[in-house]
Amino acid sequence: IMQQDMRLGLIGPNGCGKTTLLRVLMGLEEPDEGRVYRGESVEFLYVDQSHEEVDPTKTILQYVSNNVETITVNGRPVYVPSYLERFLFDRSTVRMPMENLSGGERNRIDLARKLLQGGNILVLDEPTNDLDLYTLRVLEEAVINFEGCSIVVSHDRYFLNRVCTHLLVFEGNGHVIQITGNYDDYLIYAKGRESKSPRDMDRKTEQSARQRSEASRVRKLTWNEKREFETIEDRIHEAEERLRFLEEQISDPAFYQQDRDTIAGTLEQLEETRTEVEELYERWSELDAIQAGHAS
Repeated sequence: IMQQDMRLGLIGPNGCGKTTLLRVLMGLEEPDEGRVYRGESVEFLYVDQSHEEVDPTKTILQYVSNNVETITVNGRPVYVPSYLERFLFDRSTVRMPMENLSGGERNRIDLARKLLQGGNILVLDEPTNDLDLYTLRVLEEAVINFEGCSIVVSHDRYFLNRVCTHLLVFEGNGHVIQITGNYDDYLIYAKGRESKSPRDMDRKTEQSARQRSEASRVRKLTWNEKREFETIEDRIHEAEERLRFLEEQISDPAFYQQDRDTIAGTLEQLEETRTEVEELYERWSELDAIQAGHAS
C-alpha cells in the first residue's frame, strides 16, 4: 500500500522483474496471476529515458509548455519560467532556442517537461543513467519534493540513499523483502541477518583472529601512527559533520536558485567530502587492525 510522500525503491539483479512489476502496476501489462488494486484517484506519471526529437528552432518555453507561461498541474497554476528555475534555468533563458543547449541541459529540460504532465504517483525506471551531476541533483530534488508517492527502479546506491523512504528488494527465486529506509538501511539489515548464521559467525571469528595474529607478527603502530590513531576519530566526526552540512544545503529547495558557479562549487565539495569520509574510515580500520593485533 502506497502512502502519501512514500518513495519506494526497487532493487535487484537485472532480469528479476522490477520493470515488469512497474508495467503491471501501471496497467501496461496483465499479471500472470493475482489482481492489482488501484485507487480511483491514482494517476501515474511515468518518466522514462526516451527523449523526444528536439526542433532546434523551438524555444525552451515552446518545448516545455507550448509557449504558455502559466499552466494548471494537478489543479494548481504553475508559472513556467519560475518553475524552470528549479532546473537551473534563469527566467531570461526561456525564449532561448533549444539548439544552444548542452546535452545535460536538454536532459533537465526534458525532465521538466515530463514532470509537468501531472499525476500523484511518480514512476522512474533507471532514471540516473547517463545524467551529469547537475541533472542528477535536480532529479533528486524533484523526487523529494514531488507531491505524491514515487516508485523508483535504480542501481545507483547514492541516489537510493538520498530519495528512498522504503525499499522492495528482489533477492532472487521470487523472494522479495520490504525494508523501511534506504539502501544503507538494507545493508545493515542484510549484515545482521548474515551474522545470525552460526557457521558464518565461526568463519568470521576465525578470519578475524587470523588477521590479528598476522598483524601482530608483522609489526606494531609506529609513533606517528599512534598519534594518527589518537586523532582519527575526531577527524572522522568533523568530516561527517561537514558532509551533513553540505547535504542539508543541497536538500534546501533554494539551493538551485543560486548562480551556477556556487552550485558547482558546493557539489564538488560534497563529492570531495564524501570521498574523504570513506578514506578516513578505511584508514581507521587499517590502524585499528594493527593496534588490535599487537595488543593480542
